[in-house]
Amino acid sequence: MWDFLTLEGLTVQEKQAEENIYRMFFMLRNMIRSMEMTCRQFDLGFSQYTLLRYVERNAELHPSEAACMMRLSRPAITKILRVLEEQGFLLRLESPNSRREICMELTQKGKDKLKEVTPAVSKLHRGLLTTMADMELEGFEKVLRKMEVFFEDYIGEEKHDHNT
Repeated sequence: MWDFLTLEGLTVQEKQAEENIYRMFFMLRNMIRSMEMTCRQFDLGFSQYTLLRYVERNAELHPSEAACMMRLSRPAITKILRVLEEQGFLLRLESPNSRREICMELTQKGKDKLKEVTPAVSKLHRGLLTTMADMELEGFEKVLRKMEVFFEDYIGEEKHDHNT
């Protein structure tokens, strides 16, 4: 199935790991598509839904913090914010700590939208989680942390390479 991979010079174990990485990427892509399709049923994008959830859970969340949590650029977060604000789901307000900072707050319409969408998204999450035992979830979390570190370092190196 993975004949297209260039796996010369690798051990059998390394080849299997390489194939598993590709399988994981395709599964992640499918998961993201499923999340996007679920959110689209409620006229929201997955990133829009995710940002609304972050704002719901984090009082006085700043756009820069949201960008960091979602691993998106500031311009990307600003665009999502603008759309959500235009739809009446959230407000951008002056921070109580500093007049130069902006924080976000859900409107009642935004809270209502989350109540509508969250059960469908949670159903998808629960379906995935119920396929794994507790030990598998712990292992998954460890692997996920390692991947986060790798990609943070990799992206940092890419940015450095493009700037030099």
